Amino acid sequence: MKKLLIPLLFAGLAVGCNGDALAPLTDDVSLTASVVAGCHAVQFQAAELLPPGAGTVTGDLNGTIQVVFPQAGVWHGKAFLNDGIDYITVASSSVPGLAGQTIEHRHGNTTVGAPGLGALARINGHGTIVSPENVSGQLNFHGTFDTSSFPFAVDLTYRGSICVG
Repeated sequence: MKKLLIPLLFAGLAVGCNGDALAPLTDDVSLTASVVAGCHAVQFQAAELLPPGAGTVTGDLNGTIQVVFPQAGVWHGKAFLNDGIDYITVASSSVPGLAGQTIEHRHGNTTVGAPGLGALARINGHGTIVSPENVSGQLNFHGTFDTSSFPFAVDLTYRGSICVG
């Protein structure tokens, strides 16, 4: 079998390498979300209290956030899985055309308590912006859920792309 594979490997390399090299790029290339017209890379922080699921956002978006969980989450071992909806009312933003709007971000998230974190649990999630009509995008988030006091303090960092237009 090895005797058959080695000639096939060399034959594949010979066919794939015909001497043509890729030309170097001559223009500046950006891999950020802003290469798509109307789209902008964003990062912002959210500080919330649960309950009631309300707080503030600061960074590329500034305003308030309200989080609702339409259905009960489920435990999977040490992880708590649930879907939520963020309603982010944007007072000001680095994204043109976003100020004054409330965006709806539907997401799934996982909360995990880990040894060594004490009362802190780790939160990770991602989701899609579904409204208003002229706004779209994807946001990922991570942060902590502090169970040492009630209401629980949640601190999250959001990163992603928001498109307006």
